[in-house]
Amino acid sequence: MVPWIKDMKDIYHSFKWFLNRGPRPQFDRWTYWEKFDYWAVFWGVGMIGVSGLFLWFPEFFGRFFPGWAFNIALIIHSDEALLAAGFIFTIHFFNSHLRPDKFPWIGSFSPAG
Repeated sequence: MVPWIKDMKDIYHSFKWFLNRGPRPQFDRWTYWEKFDYWAVFWGVGMIGVSGLFLWFPEFFGRFFPGWAFNIALIIHSDEALLAAGFIFTIHFFNSHLRPDKFPWIGSFSPAG
């Protein structure tokens, strides 16, 4: 699950395929978007956790940080929550359930039969 240089090459070849400029790329066991999904959880938990602590204990953190830091924490907290929910309900749902190579009906609707 560790990103490597090959992942950057895979992204490049994927965009070439998306733009119909090259063949469909072949991936290793874990694709670059699966690695991104995996590591994004840790980034999101850290952002939500730290900003949530700021908002949960404003008296404590107010001793060490200026008032504008709480405005930033509120923005980070709400934006990260919206980003996570939006990502789960769109990108993750598509990649897990609606990708053409994973869609369950793809084999039952053949032109021949």
